[in-house]
Amino acid sequence: MTKPEERPTVRVKPHSYQPSKAELEEPFVIRKPDGSIPTPAELVRGALRPVNVVEDPEA
Repeated sequence: MTKPEERPTVRVKPHSYQPSKAELEEPFVIRKPDGSIPTPAELVRGALRPVNVVEDPEA
């Protein structure tokens, strides 16, 4: 298992955040840092990787 200090940190909006209608309807595309589209295996690896979650009011 990954040690907590090796986990990347993911910053999320506060639990009380309410997105606007435009934000809810806005499409999004997942891209790798080089701009290419990740493979299904890469998406699974990223989605199931342990991370530290931090609430960030500026996120």
